[in-house]
Amino acid sequence: MSGFPTDLQHVAIYLRKSRADLEAEARGEGETLSRHRRALLEMAKKYKYNIREMYEEVVNAEFISQRPVVQRLLQDVQDGKYEAVLTMDIDRLGRGNQIDQGIIATTFKYSETLIITPRKVYDLQDELDEEWSEFEQFIARREYKIIARRLAQGRRMAAKEGKNVGRIPYGYQRGDDLHLIPDPETAPIVRQIFELRAQGMGRYGIAHWLDDRHIAPPAGSGIRKAWESVTVRDIINNETYLGRIIFGQVKYVKTPTGDKRKVNLPRERWIIVENAHPPIIDQELWDRAHAMQDAMSAHNAKDYKLKNALAGLIRCGNCGKIMVRRNHQNRSKNMLLCNTHRCNTRIGRYEDVEALVLEQLAALSRALPQQDQKNDRKSTQQDEAALLQRRIKGITEEIANLEKQRESLHDFLERGIYSIEVFMERSKNIGDRLDTANKELAEAQAELDGQEQARIQRDKLLPAIANVVKQYNKTKDIEAKNKLLKSVLREVRYYRPKEWPLEKSFELELFLRI
Repeated sequence: MSGFPTDLQHVAIYLRKSRADLEAEARGEGETLSRHRRALLEMAKKYKYNIREMYEEVVNAEFISQRPVVQRLLQDVQDGKYEAVLTMDIDRLGRGNQIDQGIIATTFKYSETLIITPRKVYDLQDELDEEWSEFEQFIARREYKIIARRLAQGRRMAAKEGKNVGRIPYGYQRGDDLHLIPDPETAPIVRQIFELRAQGMGRYGIAHWLDDRHIAPPAGSGIRKAWESVTVRDIINNETYLGRIIFGQVKYVKTPTGDKRKVNLPRERWIIVENAHPPIIDQELWDRAHAMQDAMSAHNAKDYKLKNALAGLIRCGNCGKIMVRRNHQNRSKNMLLCNTHRCNTRIGRYEDVEALVLEQLAALSRALPQQDQKNDRKSTQQDEAALLQRRIKGITEEIANLEKQRESLHDFLERGIYSIEVFMERSKNIGDRLDTANKELAEAQAELDGQEQARIQRDKLLPAIANVVKQYNKTKDIEAKNKLLKSVLREVRYYRPKEWPLEKSFELELFLRI
């Protein structure tokens, strides 16, 4: 397309920071997004474009599936919201694989949306522009592959030199030369973990031992900020503590959708460098810990056939974790317990919990139809729906008014009443209010739709609950019982804090699939 169009009323700006931009910033060339934003706003002022939305993305990712902002932009373009999108270069939109490039080209072509850069206007309805955009994206893709290959080769070479190029293992620090150095504070804890394992303590016991001594777990150890058995397991299985650098245990294979799938590689394909850094433990301690681990694994070999009809359903009312069933040799009944260390929930008898779940389901199957016979519930639902419809109408009118206000902003910019900074400030203010209004509209509409869906689901659930109660005791198949319960229950909360008297039983809260 020759020449730049003018007076476009529905235009978006897309900004993205690339790896090359990060390198330029490191050389002191200024913050990339600010420079690009200023250049595109000056262009919008020159050609009298009304900027409706600005999409900014700071993510170094190859595929559209990994970039939420460009996904939102493409959806809005597909919905016909814009006449054009301003961006610094066409490859800012994407330089992933051919599938991604095809998605971008198809979205802009069939929505008849222009791509405008400071250098050129791309109208993908025009055959020449379409071919030129394909050529430029091909070149950008080749450049990306060269950069990615160079970085991967650099990581492999660094690993072969005994340098750490991944996450820093717990117990170590990384020196300026990228070699690992034992951390004087946490390295002794790693040695203690191996010693405890070699002495026969299990992974759960080690985690509890560490928590009891208020030893902080590795960063990123989960929402509890406490030691977990899986954390202990990963430390015991990490050969880095023997002074080795191991690199390349996995590779990532691209799927047709652009996502990546992890594939474990055989050991002979790993990069293994001995004596890469000072070890925290010696081979003798490693062997003793793993000999005990293998012995305990053989001793604890389990039959993994499901034995708990409540599996995945019962959650602790105190910490929210799934509770587990345990056999008790000295008692006639099995026990249901929370595995969270120092949790305040008292154990309960598994069979009693199972019986109460069925009892409460049976009560629901009798009570709910009686409630539905009353007019009060129906009348309340109709009133709620009417209120939501009035709310939706009011929000829709507010959105229309805000749209008119935003349309007038560009006129002020053209007349010089607003500077670029003031224009963007007012535009952002109205845009934020529009975002809030649209969100409220979506929530209100979703709530209205949800009420109708809940009514439909409720009508289906009532006979389903009755069927579960009827069929549950007719089968001895535990998996079948578990499926029956999960067909009507999302979860069950179990409450029995230790402050309650021993003679007081537990309480349950059922959450139905409505």
